Amino acid sequence: KNIKLLRRSQGISVEKASLDAPLSETRWKQLEAGQRNINTTFDTMQRIAHVLNVELLVLEVFSRSDEEIRAMVSAFPNAPQQSTTDIHPGSNILWLRDYQKMTQKRLAADSDMSTARLRDIEHCTANPTIKYLERIANALGVSLFTLYALTVPEQVILDMVHAARKLSKLVTV
Repeated sequence: KNIKLLRRSQGISVEKASLDAPLSETRWKQLEAGQRNINTTFDTMQRIAHVLNVELLVLEVFSRSDEEIRAMVSAFPNAPQQSTTDIHPGSNILWLRDYQKMTQKRLAADSDMSTARLRDIEHCTANPTIKYLERIANALGVSLFTLYALTVPEQVILDMVHAARKLSKLVTV
């Protein structure tokens, strides 16, 4: 729903958005409808965020309150902070796995994937599907948002969210 809200509020047609992404119109409509059975990759979601003029990590949370976002970000205060927002979730997965003292083999098993696939995701050499990332997040006991935003400073996240709200004309909550 956030994808649809951002697209509509900026006056971007499905045709234009899908052409710029590039994605088929059918795929774009499926994503806007929230269909969970489609196999979308991390890179595809980055392209969608780019078309919508927001950072990827904003897509999931920009309609949440600042307090909810702060609570999600503060769950791991010892996470290393990085100045860039162009972060692959792999480095955050690796940090979380180490933080929880979990082996790669264990996380792979808990995420129902091969150790080699998890290693490629952690080393940022894979273009994981959102389904894989959701499985990893579940196995680590965190949200998908945390996999993206873990190492981004709270104020940077809030600034990105506020910019997305302004784009969408959503009143800050």
